[in-house]
Formats: sequence, C-alpha cells, structure tokens
Amino acid sequence: MAYHSRIAVPLATLLSLLSGACATREFSPAAAPIEELDRLADGMLPSSVGPAPLAQDPATSAESSPRSGASNEAPSEEAAAGTEKTWHIEVVPYLWAPAMHGQVGARGATAPVGINQSEILDIMKDDLQGAFVTHGEFAKDRFRFLADFSYINLESSTSTPLGQVESDMEQIIAELGVAYQVVDEDLGDGYRLSVEPLVGARLNYLDVEVELRGSGREDSGDQWWVDGFGGARFRVGAEEGPGVFGRFDAGAGGSDATWNALVGMDWRIGGWLAFTGGYRWLSIDYASGSGNDRIVYDILALGPFLGISFRF
Repeated sequence: MAYHSRIAVPLATLLSLLSGACATREFSPAAAPIEELDRLADGMLPSSVGPAPLAQDPATSAESSPRSGASNEAPSEEAAAGTEKTWHIEVVPYLWAPAMHGQVGARGATAPVGINQSEILDIMKDDLQGAFVTHGEFAKDRFRFLADFSYINLESSTSTPLGQVESDMEQIIAELGVAYQVVDEDLGDGYRLSVEPLVGARLNYLDVEVELRGSGREDSGDQWWVDGFGGARFRVGAEEGPGVFGRFDAGAGGSDATWNALVGMDWRIGGWLAFTGGYRWLSIDYASGSGNDRIVYDILALGPFLGISFRF
C-alpha cells in the first residue's frame, strides 16, 4: 500500500495500517522481526519524511485489487457472443442439365418440346447455344435474402405430321425472395435441423421462334411476366460435413401456375466451402394473347444439378 498524505499519521492509524499491511503480506506483527516492522513503517510514512513507498508484490497486488484482477480476466461468453459475426454471404455457381417436356408457341404456331435425359449430352453439345446459372444468399441472424439467375438459349428440332418443326427458345429466369428460419434445432453429434418458410417473386423472359421447315413460314414473339411464390425449405446435417436439403414452392401471377422443387445433398468443408448436388423440377404453364399475338410456354424441366458453394 502507498499513502501520499503530507500530514503526520496518528499512532492508531499507523498501527491499523501496519496490521493491514502485515495481513496483506501474509504474516502477523507478533511473529515479524523488529527490522521488518521498521521497514514497513518507513515505507508508509509520507514521502517527504522517509524513503519511497514499498512496491507491493505483483501477485499480492492482483489479489488485493479487484479492478486489477478484472482487467486480466478473459472476455465473458456473453461478450464473445456479442462480437460473433451474425451474417454471411453465399455464392453458388451450379450446372443444371434438365430434360424438358411440353410445348412452346408463338403467333398461333405451336411446337412440342421433348428432350429426354439420355439426350442431354448431345443437346449440350449440339443444341445448347448458351447457359449461365447461379444462386446467391445474404443471411442476417434468422433472415435469408435469396437470389437466383438462369439464362438458357436452346434450339430444338421435332418431327410432326406437318413436317419438321424448328424452334429456338431463349429464356431468362430471375428470382428474388426472403426466408426466415423458424426452426434451428440441435440434434446432437454436431447435426442440426433448419426449417425456413420463404416467399418471393420470379421474373420470366421468353423469346421464341418457330419455323416449319420447307413451308417458308416462320413466327416469333417475346414476352416477360412475373410470378409470386411461397413455400419452404429445410436442411438436416452437420455444420461441417454431410447434409440433406430440400425445397418446394408454388405460385402464379403472369402464368397460370408454376411450381419448383428440389432435393439434394451437400458436404460442407471448413465453414466456407461446400459441394452440392441433387435433382430439381421446375414447371411453368404460361399462355398469353390470341391469334398472331399468342405466346405459349408450357414446360416441365427436370434433371440433376451440381454446384460449388462459397461462403464469406
């Protein structure tokens, strides 16, 4: 202890201070030698009269000073939780190779579309003119803001009773949505269950050209529309390791009906990388206009997908 008073210390106060200092240094005045008591007394006299105050033992100082002890404590769990990052960004470039069944039409001419899964590789090599698909998410606490973009340019040739029908279809689908995590349950052994209802809107753009080979007849048209949708998704799996996920949503708006479903598996590595794969279905039933202004797009696309997820 150090006292810097410039007035004399009364005898009773000195004895009291000596007793406290002795207790702090873990010995009693009765058991201490006279020289030690003199040294302690000199150390607690005013600096103008005697030597400089004695410095306390660091270990004793830490024990006797709550403020000093608090400064060396590790941050509490609550403080650590308060600084933990509660948001992340996820980008998932992926490849979807769907079979397509249905029909497309423009200006009164309609062509069937029948692309089987066994033909996908040939179509990607011969008929696929261009494609780009990616998915992204921004997560904050329990909210998830979703975005998905796909572009495809596909040519198809189909035999009909009227002759060979050539169709060229260019399609853009852009999706925006929001999900909210209502279930985040620890299943033990590092596994968790997450359930998230979601809502959003899907913008569709379609440009179709249809030609009946040999007839000289060619018709084309383009259209865009927006569909609202609602649904839910889930995941069961490890934070780092394998997991199973799924999603279903349905809606309407510009189209008569649309629905989207997928199931898959992923494997998360190091909290920032994941490999994902599964199977997806997307159905759109759209028709607009009449006569020469009529546009038809009634297609079910279904097939496997593979992707890589990067998380920041």
